[in-house]
Amino acid sequence: MSNKDKPSISSLLNRPHIEGSASNAIPSDPVIPTRIVVTLDQIVAYTDNPRQTRNPMYDEIKESIRNRGLDHAPNVTRKNPADPYMIKDGGNTRLQILRELFEETGDEKFYRLDVMFHPWKNQLDMLIGHAVENEMRGNMIFIERALHAKKIKHEMEAADGKNLSIRELAKRISAEGWSLEQTSLNHLLYAEENLLPVIPEALWSGIGIDRVKKIRKLLDVCRKYWEAVSTPDEGVFDEIWKPVFSTLDGDGFDVFKAEYELCGAMAQRLDGPVMSVTAQIQMLLEGTKDL
Repeated sequence: MSNKDKPSISSLLNRPHIEGSASNAIPSDPVIPTRIVVTLDQIVAYTDNPRQTRNPMYDEIKESIRNRGLDHAPNVTRKNPADPYMIKDGGNTRLQILRELFEETGDEKFYRLDVMFHPWKNQLDMLIGHAVENEMRGNMIFIERALHAKKIKHEMEAADGKNLSIRELAKRISAEGWSLEQTSLNHLLYAEENLLPVIPEALWSGIGIDRVKKIRKLLDVCRKYWEAVSTPDEGVFDEIWKPVFSTLDGDGFDVFKAEYELCGAMAQRLDGPVMSVTAQIQMLLEGTKDL
């Protein structure tokens, strides 16, 4: 390069500093798992945590942390260095307890934490990680598992740009680390889509997969019966079972009472004897294999 082609000293001095000055630059996050020290002000909870109900062991955990300190600090991550650190795979309860204890005591040990930072991978990794952590601790009720499975389904299908079968979803979710059988996933997604809008209180009260299976079997049998004996003028099955179940929604949800009320509602629509409808439904239920 000749002297006339070389940039002048003044032009070099006036060149914009693209990378910014050292005082304004945000340091990059570690690219491998690294232990770091953070404060409560620098951490936020994970908003898509599968467990939405209060941890039943909350008070016991709080007293343990108050007396012993934090034995197991939560893992953290974040997508960008400018973001606050986020709980990576379980630890929202501990974070909330630490905030309460620091507010109550002002003790620095509840404010400054020695945690393990994990580089950000993707949203699916976060969803799976929190599912595994809560599953291991036994903290999730059935409907929480169902809602979280639906989020994972959406995430996987959005990434693939297509719908996935229950079989493929179960296989891929298990491969990611959350062991979930095809049959269990089927019932989870069924409950979230079909039952939650109708009997939310019953599901949030904690009914599990066994009762969901009985409800599903009852509805499947009654739907087939109704479609076989009814006329278009007598309405569709959804117009019958949803009002019945909605009326019965509550803590515990009695499946036998639901069967009785549902048979009565169908008999009324058919203008026939309820005992006849009940007998036919019970016969069909006895002859149908469990799901």
